[in-house]
Amino acid sequence: MSDKITVVIDKELRDLVPDFLQRRIDDVETIKSALTIGDFRTIETLGHNMKGSGAGYGFREISRIGAEIEAEAIARRTETIMACLQALEHFVKHVHVEYESL
Repeated sequence: MSDKITVVIDKELRDLVPDFLQRRIDDVETIKSALTIGDFRTIETLGHNMKGSGAGYGFREISRIGAEIEAEAIARRTETIMACLQALEHFVKHVHVEYESL
C-alpha cells in the first residue's frame, strides 16, 4: 500500500510550493522546541498561520492540522500537539503535488 497523498495545486504556485512545504518541516522543529520550554503562544501562532496558509496554497490537510495545533496549544495539550506534528511530517513527506490551471 502506498503512502502517497496526491494534492492538485494551481500551476501558478509551482515555484512557491517546495519552499512552502519545507517551511512546514521547519515549523515542526520550531514547535518541538517551543514545547520543551512551554511556549504555547508560539505554537498557537504557528498553528494559526499554518491554518491560513495551508488553505491559501490548496493544502486542506495542512490547514486542518494547523487548526488542530492552534486549538491544542490554547488547551495546552502537549501529547495531542505531538500527534499533530507526526501527522504533519507524514503528510509533507508523502505528498505528491500535481499542478493544474484553475
